[in-house]
Amino acid sequence: MVHESLTHHTPIARDSFPLPSQIPTDEDSKWILQPCADLLEAQLPPIPESDSAVEGDAAAFMWLRRWLALEGNRVLYYKWLDHALKLYIEDPTSHRQYAMVTSLIAQGLASIREDGSNVREGLKQCGKEDLERMVAAVEKLEVTKLKSIARYQVARSQSVCGVQDFSSECDELQKSLSSLTEKVNTSVEDVRAEMADLSSA
Repeated sequence: MVHESLTHHTPIARDSFPLPSQIPTDEDSKWILQPCADLLEAQLPPIPESDSAVEGDAAAFMWLRRWLALEGNRVLYYKWLDHALKLYIEDPTSHRQYAMVTSLIAQGLASIREDGSNVREGLKQCGKEDLERMVAAVEKLEVTKLKSIARYQVARSQSVCGVQDFSSECDELQKSLSSLTEKVNTSVEDVRAEMADLSSA
């Protein structure tokens, strides 16, 4: 059965997402971002025919990364990233979901590593347990990637577009994701090293 996100799309209403300053940050509101994730799940944009799958995803979710970066609200960014991992990384049902999460993981961990306050401040903002969950999820990327590519290839070949050979497309996707995974793992190593320093301090 073809996953709905590959055959049914509704244009994303960007104004549907509240500004970071409008979202409560107290502990009772920890899952306030669930509606945002649900809306994203239901309204994934289609892959432009003129672009490759990877390029299409990059364009589609660029606005999300920009929204998350508004007002420099990294705490919100990390919470959303962690929540996205919970929703998608365990059982990806399409390439689009996997590509989104992989991109967000890379972006989130890179921001912890590269912002002016570096990894230590990221740990203070995000919390050690949150980061440990991210690191654990990243460790599953290789297996998840292979499963996702296989599922995506089957789903696309059974879609309304007709049976096609997507092996070349999936090979390119695998190369791209392998490169991204390598970058993510580098960030993970930095995060782990900082965790160790804090634990021994």
